[in-house]
Amino acid sequence: MANTATSVLSVAASELGKSDGTKYGRYYVSLGNNKYYQAKGVPWCAMFVTWVFAQAGAKCVGIPGAYCPDIYHTALAAKRTVSARNAKAGDVILFDWDGGNPDHVGIVEKNYGTYLQTIEGNVSGKVMRRTRAYSTVKACIRPNYSVSVNKEEDVYGFAQVKNGSSGNHVKLCQAALNIRMKAGLIVDGACGPVTVAAIKKWQSKVGLYQDGICGAKTWPTLLGK
Repeated sequence: MANTATSVLSVAASELGKSDGTKYGRYYVSLGNNKYYQAKGVPWCAMFVTWVFAQAGAKCVGIPGAYCPDIYHTALAAKRTVSARNAKAGDVILFDWDGGNPDHVGIVEKNYGTYLQTIEGNVSGKVMRRTRAYSTVKACIRPNYSVSVNKEEDVYGFAQVKNGSSGNHVKLCQAALNIRMKAGLIVDGACGPVTVAAIKKWQSKVGLYQDGICGAKTWPTLLGK
């Protein structure tokens, strides 16, 4: 893995549907934190974000963390916060439901210009993809990512996936195809004929030109709805 938004979103997407919050709590405990966070029923949205960033090898101010207000104030002091309108894929996003301190945290997957798509832990007890209005956002935290993972990075924010491609962006594409149409792909980060065929099948399904390349037009259909 690498310190990039692509790596973070690849890991986060691979956890969609998971409901064992103690998995993320146990990891947080392993860092030497209060054992309270290992108990069942404890809010684990921030511990999910902590686990994702650790698995991806990525860095963000305020992470690791388990308490949203602490994450927020740490990032605020470091001047790493941006508004919802300026959010980018891979940002850590803090929500405020009642006009006070932030209550919930997730990871931005897409900014649509009027609302955001996210991946969040502890949503009805699961890791889930959600759309959120700008009005619910307390702040977004811009992680300390390395430079773009690939010169082929397209306007959607992810590198093209085509025959011969390899890396975390390929894993994200494969995982998304499995979720979207039960493609049965091995999520190994290597794009060969089987992955290309699955991309073409998806492109046909959504009315796109079937070139077998997941790029600027195909990525939004896989991850943006």
